[in-house]
Amino acid sequence: MKNKVVLLLLFLLSLSSNAQPTLTLEDCYALADTKYPMEKHTALLQQKSVYEVAALTKGILPKIV
Repeated sequence: MKNKVVLLLLFLLSLSSNAQPTLTLEDCYALADTKYPMEKHTALLQQKSVYEVAALTKGILPKIV
């Protein structure tokens, strides 16, 4: 009798539990864009390297202060 009660409780608890919502690949990319700050940092580093290359081609040398 005790086993039946335990099984019944487990069954009823499993019915009330909810699964996590599914994510599409596009949702994952959107979450990664908003929650991963290093992506913005790498974009800034790429822009910095573009500016450095442009400065080197113009003959502007870095200055030591």
